[in-house]
Amino acid sequence: MSGRQLLIFSEVPETVKPLKMEPCGNYALSIDWSDGHKSLYPYKLIKSLLLEDDDDKEEDSTRMTMEDRAHEKLQAS
Repeated sequence: MSGRQLLIFSEVPETVKPLKMEPCGNYALSIDWSDGHKSLYPYKLIKSLLLEDDDDKEEDSTRMTMEDRAHEKLQAS
């Protein structure tokens, strides 16, 4: 595995959704997708995406957990 992004977002059907998310050791989140493939997202990447998102919008009055925000972010991509 090269760690290089192979995904072309425009080619992913909108029907593909995460089915299962679980920790993989202490470094990543493993995701099983509805089209049968699996992905690993390092926590550092998830954190950087969440922090980037925080910079783009004001904080909501309701705080979501990091897992909820990661799930929301991954579903949006």
